[in-house]
Amino acid sequence: MRLSSYFSLANLFTLCIGVFLALAVIEGALRIIPNRWQIGNKTLIFNPNIGGLPCPSQTFTSSTDCSCVEQVHVNSLGFRDREREVKKTNLRVALLGDSFVEAVQIRDEEVINRLLEQKFPSVEFLNFGVDDFGTTQEFLIYTYKVRDFMPDIVLLFFCSNDVRNNSFILESSTGRYKGGFSTRAHFHKLADGSLEFKPPTPSPPSSRLWKLEKHLLCVRAAAEFRHKMMVYRLKKESARLIGSQAGWQYYWPPLSIDYGAFQEPEQAEWKEAWEITEELLLKLRDTVEGDGAKLALVVLAEKISLDHDPLRSIKEETTLSPPPNFDPNYIANRLETFAKANGIRFLSLIPHFRKYRDEHNLSSPYCFIPCDGHWNALGHKVAAEVVAHYLVQQGLIPKELASPGEGPKTSCTEP
Repeated sequence: MRLSSYFSLANLFTLCIGVFLALAVIEGALRIIPNRWQIGNKTLIFNPNIGGLPCPSQTFTSSTDCSCVEQVHVNSLGFRDREREVKKTNLRVALLGDSFVEAVQIRDEEVINRLLEQKFPSVEFLNFGVDDFGTTQEFLIYTYKVRDFMPDIVLLFFCSNDVRNNSFILESSTGRYKGGFSTRAHFHKLADGSLEFKPPTPSPPSSRLWKLEKHLLCVRAAAEFRHKMMVYRLKKESARLIGSQAGWQYYWPPLSIDYGAFQEPEQAEWKEAWEITEELLLKLRDTVEGDGAKLALVVLAEKISLDHDPLRSIKEETTLSPPPNFDPNYIANRLETFAKANGIRFLSLIPHFRKYRDEHNLSSPYCFIPCDGHWNALGHKVAAEVVAHYLVQQGLIPKELASPGEGPKTSCTEP
């Protein structure tokens, strides 16, 4: 071996040792000095049937630019809820949804399912909400997780971005499927109109990071920094595209592409996204009813649906313009028509939130966290009030099961 090669290897070995020692010092400091990474960020694990799911039995910190919850608890099933037994002893309601239902922005006891259990102490309300899930993942969650608990009622909470989530093409345009990052399952519409299921694919780099984040604080900190840089790049790209036709289609924090769901679809991608969404709702209805349970579709109230002048608010808050035929009521109206035509119970939270806004003279951001648009504690309280009234009104839960003084009230329950 040449002398120069020997020194090159020695230098490389020295460098590796130096990096290892530096990381060890950083890790030690993070474990000694109090910081939010000692609790950790949410970590995920790959499920071969569904994709990325929260790791079971973890406690993590959820922080945004305007909110911070230091202890968010995930049960042994991998969901943001208290511990649950599979054995059924009481009336049982399962909640399906995305980040609005998972609700890591508020404390455990403030989440809608906990509030509903206060109103109906003898009824179980199980939370199966997971951040960034669409109807596809919610159908799979029910199929592989929820049905084992034999719920009597299933509440599917629908968010505007679910339409985009259900389309591989639209979701791909957000960059979520680039660089081996994707672990999502999806349905593809074939030429004959049928749906073809595409199972999730593991992402080896991400899978390793999920495991490392569980044990190493420096990896948690690095992962958070990487996420913030990704958001920064999206915002920077959004600013570059302002004023162009592509601006509202592909970028807006969180994602202005979702505005496309608020109008009668003209593009083939949006038509297919809606077709897939409606087919999935029918599949979920048939599966739930086949199990002897009852399904109700609940449309979420989002900030954009409470703004008195949503077009003006969008332009002021994002400097972007929504599509020309933008209608903040389109999603709720379309889903209500679809639900009635197909025998699916339906509840829109939008008119009830508007009524509460007007009765209490709320100004923007109303019942929402200002920097990310999710419900705050008040939003969950209003939603629980409306849902409780609906369950009794529809005969899904006997009125006698409501707790005295905690039963459904009339304020904000009638639009």
